[in-house]
Amino acid sequence: MHQFRKRRSLRVKGLRQTCDETLSIENQLLTRALNNGKIETDIYQIVCEDFIEKCRVVQLVDGDLVIITPNSAIQSKLKQVTPTLVKELRIKGYKISTVTLKITKR
Repeated sequence: MHQFRKRRSLRVKGLRQTCDETLSIENQLLTRALNNGKIETDIYQIVCEDFIEKCRVVQLVDGDLVIITPNSAIQSKLKQVTPTLVKELRIKGYKISTVTLKITKR
């Protein structure tokens, strides 16, 4: 009986650790999603063009803001306003050094 309890205890401990790790990862993902949503909202306020609503923030990591666009025409328009965008986002407190624009593939 003692062996059974010991094995069960180890399984429960392993399950708890797995659950804790999963919750930690989910918390990080949720935090990133909320931050991306906040950045997108701020970008929409800065760039008052219709095309900007078709763009999505993918991530902001180590000062690199990655934005995806649906096509090269919108990417070109966004590239023109990037200096203003970076300046205004820095004023709002974001630590951005570069902006990477990518086209989504459908």
